Amino acid sequence: MADDWGTLVRLAMTACMRRGELVRLRLSRIDLDAQVIDPRRSWVGVREKGTKTRQNRRIVLGTETVGLPGQHESRVTSRVESIGVACTDDLFAFCGGKTPDHSEPCSPNAVTQRFFEERLEGLLDLLGFRVGATVATLPMESVP
Repeated sequence: MADDWGTLVRLAMTACMRRGELVRLRLSRIDLDAQVIDPRRSWVGVREKGTKTRQNRRIVLGTETVGLPGQHESRVTSRVESIGVACTDDLFAFCGGKTPDHSEPCSPNAVTQRFFEERLEGLLDLLGFRVGATVATLPMESVP
């Protein structure tokens, strides 16, 4: 699932997709031949709705991201078929840990929380802190 997270973050950054659009994205809205993503709907709270601007938009994938959706779709297909579920275009591209069959999207809030946790961990690592199970501690050599 780490590759899924990387794909989600990369698409958010390079395709300028909102978190609600990303978690609501279905495999059917990814056109691998045309290299386009068509996020028609968004996910807010526990329901689906139109996009924030209420406009349909087509996102053309740049050269640095053009291979990501195809690789991601292959991972999703393998994962879903390995648990005995038929793979359809109606599946969500990104799912939460509770639905490995991709029948429900992951929570937009979970995406935000994970992003900030990983940013904090990266920042602490950059500053020379070690991250333990619950707290960050100074490296032992810097403690008087």
